Amino acid sequence: VYGSGTWVYGAEPWVYGSGPWVYGAAPWVYGAGLWVYGAGLWVYGSGPWVYGAGLWVYGAGLWVYGADTWVYGAGPWVYGSGPLVYGSGTWVYGAEPWVYGSGPWVYGSGPWVYGAGLWVYGAGLWVYAADPWVYGAGLLVYGADPWVYGSGPWVYGSGTWVYGAGPWVYGAGPWVYGSGP
Repeated sequence: VYGSGTWVYGAEPWVYGSGPWVYGAAPWVYGAGLWVYGAGLWVYGSGPWVYGAGLWVYGAGLWVYGADTWVYGAGPWVYGSGPLVYGSGTWVYGAEPWVYGSGPWVYGSGPWVYGAGLWVYGAGLWVYAADPWVYGAGLLVYGADPWVYGSGPWVYGSGTWVYGAGPWVYGAGPWVYGSGP
């Protein structure tokens, strides 16, 4: 691996020089206008860097280090095994998915709806947002704006649109869904 003006040599991985450097076994990203090549065991430099086995998004931010995944950088970051949505906000770190950024973020396995003129995609484990979110199977509702989800008959008052694998409603109404009148 070669970075800025010096060099690397040897059977075992090592680096000498002014960096930034990356060496290792899995995917990574470097964002400060230089370049890197490698496969993922250690990092030296001013970043930002991402390493991990799942999906990722590069932005700007702080960093996290773990057995499998780590991040260094200024931007918002996302790592995880499933779909994600980027908006604005804060961050979460865990064994699997984590997020850094200005929010709102969604990651998971079930249908999500988000209601402040942005967009939605995903499948459902956790949510961060200042604006209203709704997720799946009648389990969780968040937000000041009117949301309805369910498998039985329901009626809600005034509206604009519907989204989801199960029936979702958001809006100014009136809406009706169900097996009865």
